[in-house]
Amino acid sequence: MMQWVSRLVAIVLLLGLGAGCTGNTPFQCDETNCESPYECVDNTCVLGCPRDETKCNDQCVNLTYSSQHCGSCGNACPTGQQCIDKKCGCPSETTLCNDVCTDLFNSKENCGACGKACDAGLFCVAGKCQCPAEATLCDGVCVKTANDPKHCGGCGKACSGEEACSAGSCLSSCPTGQVACSGSCVDTNSSSEHCGGCDKACATGKSCANGSCQCPQGETDCSGTCVDIRSSAKHCGTCGTACGTGKVCVNGACTASCPSGQTLCGDQCVDLTSDSKNCGTCSNVCSGSLQCINKACACSGGTTNCSNQCVDTNTNRSHCGGCGKACGDGLSCSSGACKSSCGAGETSCSGVCVNLQTSTDHCGQCGTKCTGGTSCSSGKCACPSGQTLCSGFCTDTSQNTQHCGSCGNACPSGQLCSGGSCKSQCASSETLCGGQCVNTKTSAKHCGSCNNACPTGQSCESGSCKLVCSSGTTACSGQCVNTSTNVAHCGGCGKACSSGQACVSGACKSTCSSGTTSCSGSCVDLQTDAKNCGSCGKACASGETCSAGACKSTCSSGTTSCGGSCVNLQTDSKHCGACGNACPSNQTCQSGACKATSTGSAYAPCTASCPTGFVCLNTDPSGTDMRCLRQCGTATACPTGFACRYENGRTSGNSKQGCFKECKAQSGCSTVGTSLGCWLTWGVCVGQAKAATGRKGYEDCVNNANCDTGFECIDVRFQTEVRTLCMKTCTLTCPAAFACRGAEGSATAGAPKHCYRRCTSLSDCSSTSVNTYCSTSRAVCLVQK
Repeated sequence: MMQWVSRLVAIVLLLGLGAGCTGNTPFQCDETNCESPYECVDNTCVLGCPRDETKCNDQCVNLTYSSQHCGSCGNACPTGQQCIDKKCGCPSETTLCNDVCTDLFNSKENCGACGKACDAGLFCVAGKCQCPAEATLCDGVCVKTANDPKHCGGCGKACSGEEACSAGSCLSSCPTGQVACSGSCVDTNSSSEHCGGCDKACATGKSCANGSCQCPQGETDCSGTCVDIRSSAKHCGTCGTACGTGKVCVNGACTASCPSGQTLCGDQCVDLTSDSKNCGTCSNVCSGSLQCINKACACSGGTTNCSNQCVDTNTNRSHCGGCGKACGDGLSCSSGACKSSCGAGETSCSGVCVNLQTSTDHCGQCGTKCTGGTSCSSGKCACPSGQTLCSGFCTDTSQNTQHCGSCGNACPSGQLCSGGSCKSQCASSETLCGGQCVNTKTSAKHCGSCNNACPTGQSCESGSCKLVCSSGTTACSGQCVNTSTNVAHCGGCGKACSSGQACVSGACKSTCSSGTTSCSGSCVDLQTDAKNCGSCGKACASGETCSAGACKSTCSSGTTSCGGSCVNLQTDSKHCGACGNACPSNQTCQSGACKATSTGSAYAPCTASCPTGFVCLNTDPSGTDMRCLRQCGTATACPTGFACRYENGRTSGNSKQGCFKECKAQSGCSTVGTSLGCWLTWGVCVGQAKAATGRKGYEDCVNNANCDTGFECIDVRFQTEVRTLCMKTCTLTCPAAFACRGAEGSATAGAPKHCYRRCTSLSDCSSTSVNTYCSTSRAVCLVQK
């Protein structure tokens, strides 16, 4: 009997060993027969760590990149170092200085090299001790000349005791919305140094909004420190609620492990694809102003990485046109070039040319910074569409649990905000991300998946981040470019011009207009251009000007130095009467003043002849209206707001070309002439020659101005051509030989409807005034090229 029992036990054990221990078998296991994630402890299968992790102090960790257990349990990396392939070391682009990982590009104590410290008042920029872009070195100290009363507008320019400095000027009183604090005009609603009143500085990590120091959106003030209670193990869900050993904080609750897509770094679950403090790997901190984008530290929004600082090389004085290309004293950076004055529509704020209508740092006036996620639109700080300013921060009240539906309406504990209402769970079309219900198909912060934030300047469409370009620019290779002038994308993305060519009106041109030469894709005057004086690339030294193709210390008699070029202020349209005073496109410079003349302005009627640079063209697509237009073509582009077109404003032809005013409505033509109309077909202003009896069916028209009563001027698409024609309106019936049809002569299309000429052959269409053909499928006359 005992022998039989022994054999039965052996059979059971063999069966158990063969199948593998899975945790349901409480005896006779070893390291070879416990299936992952189980492990054998005291001959019993218990739940263990995943295959790529090891248990250290009852916590599963990855020894490959854990800074607390690097290579082995308990082997913690020194402060500032990270664990890379089981070894402690410094993150990329940093150097070990005195046992501390240091960024030599922006460390004041180790600027450019270990132990090389910057003097007091100086900062480390690109590995060199200097002042930041918005400051100037005055008496060995970096100051902001925009509002420093001792150096207002420049070093040594002190304001009197009764004046205050604002935007580089000494004023007897500060502008509306600003207060004088120690002689400087500041906005106490947004200034972190003077928040709510003079000398009331915000603590580190906080910003000033509506006159009070506040934590960033999504963070809570816990005893003076801003923390994210959704992920902080020391303040999980509420301030002071700490998770126990081996537990982490997820969505404000202590749990045993991180959710899918996140990794445990220290005591927090993070997304390595977007966390700037743990980018790609734990403890890999993005330096300077770099952001974590797809596991890599990089810049976004069209900015350039200059020594770990994301800068706009179009306006940054320290990196004007490229990293390290600093502008000299007194010069501003505009469109990537150092200039003595800002371009049209720009204002100099502390030496930086900005558009006060759109600049988030200088919105409406110099020094007014948009905070809390607001952006500058038409000179005012405002939240993006769909968001509301709550407690100084732009908030989506449709999903924010603290401001659900309206500011201050917090959801009860355990509930979520979905569609502006507090609910116990998310809707079917939404996903729970960080305690909020979001639509991952449209959320820019959670695009496609939780915490997958789109870079600045991109939006989320169908779960994918896409670049959003402003009007007049096109997305090419991740950047918004003007395909009319960009030599790398001339006329379209990827259409690069050959060496020596320039991009003019979307076409690569091998030659520039008379008197100019192509240098690096730009047409310049070698006789006056200080950067290309006499030949391409030959730049004049600081303080010199270019005159007659040679660099000189002074300009010749009758000319003045403007931005390094010698110009005649009496006749130069770009510097009329004074440097930087550019005349409007329809005016010329005469005796130092911008004037419009009947012979030299756009759309002036042709008399005996047009002045130099203008051409006499017929501007009326339905009659004759001869006018002098600025000539354009081969290498001569039109001013902003004008398009280079052939006679009648058409995009094709064999005559000379002139600059037609662009328009989208009749009001767009008022600035160049009261007798002009906007031709929607081509989007330009044209003349309006009116017949005494008006125009009828199948005749060209402009905005109903020359259509007879009962006829309507409409955009009609036939095949690939669009024309505006006078067509008789109808509901059911039309005159004999005509049919009441919808768009493109279709018998099935809905309203509006117009009368089309019936036909069975081409001869039936010969009576129409424009070139038509007989559509056999629709039995009416349609327009053809």
